[in-house]
Amino acid sequence: MNVKCSQCSNVFPVPEIYKDKQIKCVACKEPCAAVPYTEVCHYCGNSIAKPEKACKLDSKFACHDCFRKISSQREQARAKQNKAKIINASPKCHLCHEVMEPKTVTSGSAAGWVLGILTLVIGLSLTFGGAFCGGFLFGVPLCIFSFFIMGGKDSKVLCCRGCGATVNRTD
Repeated sequence: MNVKCSQCSNVFPVPEIYKDKQIKCVACKEPCAAVPYTEVCHYCGNSIAKPEKACKLDSKFACHDCFRKISSQREQARAKQNKAKIINASPKCHLCHEVMEPKTVTSGSAAGWVLGILTLVIGLSLTFGGAFCGGFLFGVPLCIFSFFIMGGKDSKVLCCRGCGATVNRTD
């Protein structure tokens, strides 16, 4: 149990066997009664034997239930602040001043696919079409080359939520 000195207001632990007896304060060495000391919860008003400090700045005490509620509320407030910091740290669009989101865009067109497939067909016909003109010698590299023509390029961009404008980003 905790006891509060009547002389110096020091709070210190004392074994239960000294309850309601005269003891000496550990700080000022003056006699005081070993009466169990309880704090009052600053938030609900209930008396508490083992108080928890709810605030480091002003030393307000709270019971266990109030302390959990306060801690939960503070965590939610911190999460909102962190989310706001992330949104505020995001770049803004130069046209409409909305937040821009990072995205990956693949560039490539239908013309690239058509040209790639056409090159693949020519390469396959040269490879399996016959021995004239060194078909296998030219056909296989042409087939491999056709796959490079069809592929697009991935670009990292920032895309505006409002107007859809894109800007290349560097990561």
